[in-house]
This record gives sequence, structure tokens and C-alpha cells, in this order.
Amino acid sequence: MQPLTLPNGWRSQTRRLLVDSVIFQLFWLASMWAPAASWQLPALLIWAWLSPLGRHQWLSVLLLASLGIVVDGLWLSSGWLVLFEPGPLLAGVPLWLALLWLACCRYLLILVSSVHWPLWALSLLGALGGPASYAAATSFGHASIHWSQLAVSLPFILWWALLPLLIHRLGETP
Repeated sequence: MQPLTLPNGWRSQTRRLLVDSVIFQLFWLASMWAPAASWQLPALLIWAWLSPLGRHQWLSVLLLASLGIVVDGLWLSSGWLVLFEPGPLLAGVPLWLALLWLACCRYLLILVSSVHWPLWALSLLGALGGPASYAAATSFGHASIHWSQLAVSLPFILWWALLPLLIHRLGETP
């Protein structure tokens, strides 16, 4: 009987995923307690130094974060999403939220490339996790969301179901 063998580097990949997961969760929580670009930007730079990404990965993160910022701008302009702490704006979205998008896409790229889940599971993760994050933001008192508007709520959930698939696709091309 052959012993179970694990791929080379699995320990360092697992360690990196755990570290990045803790950092992102702390970043998100701190962003909900005190949404401010003045501490978020230095925190992102420290995270980038502690857990570097390659050039292609950064381009993917910037592309997806930009897309997320535009989509949030649509939710905001439609009145479906209302933020109570706007601050300086970037493309119609508060800078603190844009930086949160950057952190989110950075983490999702690392997560999706590490877990090797089937696409349906990634989509389910997005469809549940993304909306849950916004719902939590409402509980922190930073936002109001009109979930009863199904014409906007369903595309919102669909967007979050597709985001991990986009990240998977961008992450697999060199």
C-alpha cells in the first residue's frame, strides 16, 4: 500500500492562504469599524510587502477591483445601496470602499488560486459571501440596502456569483 503523498509546497501554500485570510478578515473588519483611506492604503501596502503578488496577478486585481468599483457605483447611483460614510470619491464610490474592493479582489485571487474548488462551489461562495458582506456593512451602520427591490437584488447576487468565476479565469491565464 502506497503512503499518501501531498504536492510539494502544500505547507507553504496553506500557510500563505491562512495568513492572507487572517489579514483580509482583519482588514475588512477594521474597514467596517473605521472606514478611512488614511489607514487602509498603508495597510494594503504592508500586506503587499508581506505577501507579494506577481505582475499579472496585480493587473488582474486592478481590473477586477475597477469593475467592482464601477458596479458599486451603479448600485449607489440607482439608490439601491446608500452609504452613510462617503468620504472622498473615486469614480463615484467612496475611496475607502474602493480600497476595500482592492483588498477583496486581492484576497479572492489568492483564495481562488489556492483552493482548487469546482466552479459551481466558487460561484456559490461568491453568491453567499458577497451579499453577506454587504449585509454585515448595514449592521455596522455604514450602509442601507433595499433588498426588497428584486430587480436590483437579483443582479447583485448574480454579480457576486460570477466574480469568483472571473477571478478563476483571469488567474489561470499567464
